[in-house]
Amino acid sequence: DNRQRVLNAIKKLKYRPNPSAQRLAAGKTNTIGLIIPRYEGIFQSFYASEVLKGIGMAAERQRYDLLLHITDGKSFVNPAAVDGVLFVDIDGDEELVDRVFTEEAIPAVVLNHYVEDLPISCVAIDNKTATQMVVDYLVRLGHKDIATITGDLKTQAGLDRLDGFVLTSGLDMDPR
Repeated sequence: DNRQRVLNAIKKLKYRPNPSAQRLAAGKTNTIGLIIPRYEGIFQSFYASEVLKGIGMAAERQRYDLLLHITDGKSFVNPAAVDGVLFVDIDGDEELVDRVFTEEAIPAVVLNHYVEDLPISCVAIDNKTATQMVVDYLVRLGHKDIATITGDLKTQAGLDRLDGFVLTSGLDMDPR
């Protein structure tokens, strides 16, 4: 009888639970922080838009909110605001990764960068080996004049691609 009266009152008053209050009571935010380094043209970048789209769709499927944080490497991350953090390309954000993972103990994953100093989950390809494999393949096909586009040499991926290209045997590097 009491239950029915409560349900009727809910319907009559058009009551909707407050998601923030529910999260506070549950001790979970149901929010994932996505931290991307700030760089010129980020919103014209195909890579950045695909990362945002993919992570956004995955978060939506899991019923998580996504908190986007574009950082200069010195930014503050509120650990109470998120249940976990995804770092994309941690250019200059190594201290932030260390603080979030070690000091704040927030579950974290790093995308497109391998972190050797921390026992943190990383999702990245082996750019050096991949580049060597591509160049070796082209050499076996008989190509001699091979160039590379590494991407930004301030990034781990760009440097690894250049290393793989230079280390591939039999090639003279023209630094054009």
